[in-house]
Amino acid sequence: MAGCGPKNGSLSEKSESKERDAMAVSDEVLKTLRGSEITKQLHSSGEFFHREVLNDISRTNQYLLVSNKAVAAANLGIYMSDLGYLIEFENIDAGRYFDACLLLADYAGVKKQFSNAIELRFQEIISGNEAIEKSVGLAFKDSENTSGGEEFKKLHAAALTGYYFEELYHLVTIVKLYENKNLTDTTSQVVRAALHSLLNQKQEINNLVRYYDHIKLQPKGIILYQDLLRMQAKYQTLEIDRMVNESDLIAILQDKNVKEIVDFITTIRDGITNL
Repeated sequence: MAGCGPKNGSLSEKSESKERDAMAVSDEVLKTLRGSEITKQLHSSGEFFHREVLNDISRTNQYLLVSNKAVAAANLGIYMSDLGYLIEFENIDAGRYFDACLLLADYAGVKKQFSNAIELRFQEIISGNEAIEKSVGLAFKDSENTSGGEEFKKLHAAALTGYYFEELYHLVTIVKLYENKNLTDTTSQVVRAALHSLLNQKQEINNLVRYYDHIKLQPKGIILYQDLLRMQAKYQTLEIDRMVNESDLIAILQDKNVKEIVDFITTIRDGITNL
C-alpha cells in the first residue's frame, strides 16, 4: 500500500499536467482567433448575436464519420469562423465549438497547426495583402502531423475556403434578416456595414483563387475552383464605387450581380456544411 501512493500521485500529476496543457492550447487558439475584421465590424456596428449565422454543432460527428479528410478540414474552417464569432459576442457556446474544432483538426491531421492557430494564417491570406507567397510558405513550413506535403496543402486550402465562406455567410445572413423589414437608423447602419464588407471582397477572392494555384486539385476541388472563378468574375463586374455611395439599400440588394454573389456564397457554404 505504501508503494501505491507515489504511483497514484504520479497519475494525478500527469492528469493535471494534461489538463493544463489543454487549457494552454485553448487559450492560445482563442487568442489568435479574435482577429476577424468582419465579426468585429458587425459587433462594433451594434449588431446583436444571431444564432442563425452558425453551422449546427451537432453536425460534427457527421463530418468525422465521412472518410474524407478534406470534408473535415473544410468544416474545421467553418467552425473556426463560428468560434471567432462566438468569442466576439462572448457567447457561452464557444467551448463547444472549440472542442469540435479540436476533434476535426485531429481527424484531418492538422492538430498542430490548429493548436497554434496563428500558423493557419487564414485572416492574413484573405486580408487583401498581395504578398501571399510569404504566408503560404510559413503555413506549409511545419506541416508534419499525420498529413504532410501536398496533402497538407489541400487540407489547408479546404479549411481556408470553409473559413472564408463562413465569414461571408455571416454577412449574407445579417443582410437577409433585415432585407424585408422596415429598417430603423440603427439597423440600416448594420446592414450597410455588412453590405460594404460583402461588396469589398474583390482582392480577397482574388487571393483565394491564387492560393489554389499552389495545389494539385482532384475533381471535386476543380468543381469548387470553377465556382470560385465564377464568383470572382461577378466581383469584377460590380460597380463598387457607385454602390458604396448608394443611399437606397434595397436598390443595392436588388442588383443582379449582388444577388448572384449572395447565391454563390450561400450555395458554396451549404455545399461544405451539408457534405
